[in-house]
Amino acid sequence: MTGRGAANLLATVALLCLVVLVAGVIWASDRGLELTDEAYYLLSAIHPDQVTLYISAQHWVLAPLWRLTESLQGFRLTGAAILIGSASVLALGATRVFMQVTTGQEARPLDLWMTMAAGSIGALLYVATIAPSPSYNLLASSGGYAGLGFALLSLGRPRWKLALGLGGLGGAALAICFVGKPSAGVSVGLTILAVVMALERGPRKWAICAVGLAGALGTVALLVAVQPRHPSVMDSLRGGLDLFRMVQTEPTVDRLIRYGATMATSLAKSLVAFGPIVVLVILSWRYPRRWLFALTLLVWILNLYVESNYLSGARALVRMAEAIYVLIFVIAALGLGGTALPTKAKLLLGALFCLPFAATIGTGNSLFTQVIVALAPWTVGVALFALGSDPKSQTIFLQRGATVLLLLLLTVQITTSYLRDPYHLAEPLIRQTETVNLPPLGEIKVDPQTRLFLDQIAEAKQTCSLVPGGAYFGLFNLPGLALALGQVPPVTPWLNNSDQAATVLRRWSPGEYHRIVVALSAEAQANPVLLPPDLQTAVNGYAFCGRATVPYDSQVIEIWASPNTAG
Repeated sequence: MTGRGAANLLATVALLCLVVLVAGVIWASDRGLELTDEAYYLLSAIHPDQVTLYISAQHWVLAPLWRLTESLQGFRLTGAAILIGSASVLALGATRVFMQVTTGQEARPLDLWMTMAAGSIGALLYVATIAPSPSYNLLASSGGYAGLGFALLSLGRPRWKLALGLGGLGGAALAICFVGKPSAGVSVGLTILAVVMALERGPRKWAICAVGLAGALGTVALLVAVQPRHPSVMDSLRGGLDLFRMVQTEPTVDRLIRYGATMATSLAKSLVAFGPIVVLVILSWRYPRRWLFALTLLVWILNLYVESNYLSGARALVRMAEAIYVLIFVIAALGLGGTALPTKAKLLLGALFCLPFAATIGTGNSLFTQVIVALAPWTVGVALFALGSDPKSQTIFLQRGATVLLLLLLTVQITTSYLRDPYHLAEPLIRQTETVNLPPLGEIKVDPQTRLFLDQIAEAKQTCSLVPGGAYFGLFNLPGLALALGQVPPVTPWLNNSDQAATVLRRWSPGEYHRIVVALSAEAQANPVLLPPDLQTAVNGYAFCGRATVPYDSQVIEIWASPNTAG
């Protein structure tokens, strides 16, 4: 097959995979009610005026997005569109620069479609972990994609105004990344700065950086300006940081050391799991034969099947990441070995390699697996290797075959997330079939256990005559019950321990609410003395409303309500 024919085949595979994935995202968009992480994002978006401790200032961006949709399904589809759109911007910028520095020509439209589709497939791996409701993680990833993408689109432009305008858009996107997760915003900003300095010439690079910085600062200033004046933003940020430290107690240096240790250990395990593939790839490089290439791909597919790396789900993240890392590293090695790329092309590919780490830095999770929620730069880089490799290279067949295999693997991993092992749901999405109407989320499909849970919540509301708008305290990590009960978490919806709850009470004005509703986890029921005094139900005359069984872990929670209006 000719080089152009192979590129056309890759574009066809990428576009077909993306069509399948978009259809899947639309199908899944009204299924499942996740009561922990996603509920936290939703409450921040629906009640932004109540969030006065900023663990993340994500609500500054989530609130306007919620007002555009005002339904759970629309909110999730908005998040998916942001992922696809920002990954496409990154692909457009990276492809344009890559083709300019390697061939001096503009990319063909089909090549652009191929890299955009590949980037979007990588971005949509996010939905294999959790529903794509906009959140701080999604904002950090998509802001990083768009920030670098716009910066790349600004490079080498003959028209100064267009170049500076694109640089300003890159700065605005970087601000969204920073607002969602400050550590990611700083790391992504440094990555973008390095790229512009390395790839642009003369005074233009300084102008692009200056305009980008102005765009970032201006966007942050605009977001701050529309926030309530009391309490002050700085006071809310300082208090939110204190709240964050009550859960994330690991020192920064220790966390960075843990990142390095877990990355090294996990990569070593990946190489062991794919030992036969590594040996065959080395043999193929040393003794390039078509039959050996075909054998390598066949054994690779068998290896993926035996190790179950094609499966997705909450407990399959490490296996997913193992397959992805090895595939991408092998494709990169084959691409670098098969073509003498210019230095600027290598710098661009290096930036794409670093961007997922920059966008996820600061996470309390394992960095090895967290990277898969920001994978678009790697799939864009893989697509660029396919465009830039010499068609006469002896290993081109294996490289492009591995690229097709990667895109198919990601598509299967995302698709299987609907069929198995969902994050904090009792049943996979395919079994979420019973329609309920839950204001303000609208109509959603849930599994039988969740339907029973919502019925139990409705009984509790009736027992205590609960009406919407009371102050809700989920003790601990029970934000989703606020949505089911129609109550409002004051100060922050994110409560994980007694110290956090005590801090929230010190920041809270009870007179703003007509009633207090408390939900107690099994841990809180077993250790009531750990609760702040004002929330100890037995000594404050709270009325018992009922019990409900949380679907995903069968935890029985208790719901209590204060007998009198506050204030």
